[in-house]
Amino acid sequence: MNEFSGFPKNLAYSVKQLNSFSKSTVKLTPDKWNNVGASETIRVKLPPNALVDLRTLSMYFNGTAQASAGSVHFPRLSSSLIEQMSIYVNGTMIENIQNYNVLYNTIFDMHCSSLDQHSKRSLENIDPSIHYKFGADDIVEASDATQAATNSDTNRKMMINHWLGFISSTTTPVIDTNDLSDVYLEIRFASPHILWAGSASATAPITYSLSDIRFTISKIVFNSPDYYNMKASKLLGDGLLIGYQTYTGNKSSEVNKASSLSYTINMNSTSLDQIIATFHDKDYNTLNPLQLSGSTVDAAATHYTKILTDFPAETFNNSIYFKRNAIGLTQSSFEINNVMMNSYGLPPEEVFNETLISLGNENLDFASGISAGCLSLTHFMKYYFVHVLSLENISQNDSFYKSGLDGRAASMTINWKTSFVSNLQDKCTPILFCKTTRLLQINEAHQITVIV
Repeated sequence: MNEFSGFPKNLAYSVKQLNSFSKSTVKLTPDKWNNVGASETIRVKLPPNALVDLRTLSMYFNGTAQASAGSVHFPRLSSSLIEQMSIYVNGTMIENIQNYNVLYNTIFDMHCSSLDQHSKRSLENIDPSIHYKFGADDIVEASDATQAATNSDTNRKMMINHWLGFISSTTTPVIDTNDLSDVYLEIRFASPHILWAGSASATAPITYSLSDIRFTISKIVFNSPDYYNMKASKLLGDGLLIGYQTYTGNKSSEVNKASSLSYTINMNSTSLDQIIATFHDKDYNTLNPLQLSGSTVDAAATHYTKILTDFPAETFNNSIYFKRNAIGLTQSSFEINNVMMNSYGLPPEEVFNETLISLGNENLDFASGISAGCLSLTHFMKYYFVHVLSLENISQNDSFYKSGLDGRAASMTINWKTSFVSNLQDKCTPILFCKTTRLLQINEAHQITVIV
């Protein structure tokens, strides 16, 4: 009850109470939870007939990497293991994100990868260059994974507790699966090419396997007749509406870096929010050392934090699969339906700044930080390159708006134009992601409609 509603919040005395509320954490087991190999798929079902908090969904697993000779290790970020993620509601696929791991790394590096994030993300394999374990007398020992003497990752405990798309962006983060019927999360794991070589003698074939896979989520009990009556009334009327943001991925074949290079895709959306453009390095599908200190095995004989502190140089700290190489690029711009979104081809420094603005108005918000290894425009071009075009309203409040470019039920032709220096004699693989806002319409009898 608030008797001071006419006064500023800092002068008011207000307490609100939520009765008949409790919650507990439940464990979910996927259809396959042990000996899951590279490129395999698992499915897990959310608790039926229950209120569940999507913000708490977490995945745990142990990872073991193997090579026919030498040592190999998992890449930075546990989410790097996810190649494709799909969500099904009552048999309807409401989300399908291809190249999920590349997208996650791209956004993470440019949005929330500063060093102050590292401590709480150890189970996400935030720093693959170093391992910790208990030694004699319970002394914590650190081992440098970049050295040949360090064995391949074995039963490495990892966790994923942050997701892209529907799970992390729904306007109603606590959903009632009684209204939705069966809700499945489907994950296809990446190929072994995401691994990196810990020794010069590491040779293919390489592989990895995951064991003890399980999920946890908060299940809520809320016995409020008013809440359920209002929800039932909406179901019988216009239906429940959940807004969310998702991504579609498109990857080209390998091409030469040319003085004039373009990549074109088509898509339908009533709210195209962002276009996220990047490249695979020409060697992304090959077995290479960790991209750290010149990428030469044992040359540094040290780990990421020491390199970053003592002699910052090559500080990407990930496998070559996630290297987003745009060396030689001179201009980048977008066209949609033959209309220029950039009035001219942006040089690298303007691409960098536009990307920061597109990912949350970083010019105004000093709370976020890019990867600590992205020390300069040079590092950005060699390892972290991405050009993000924002088409939605960037708001500074928590309200959910559908504000992107409306294709008005017609296909939109998106053309990414880039230019490179002449006679570069290098190759790349263009990748385009489109971030869109969708609406999930829920009506009586579990009728599900996705408004794209």
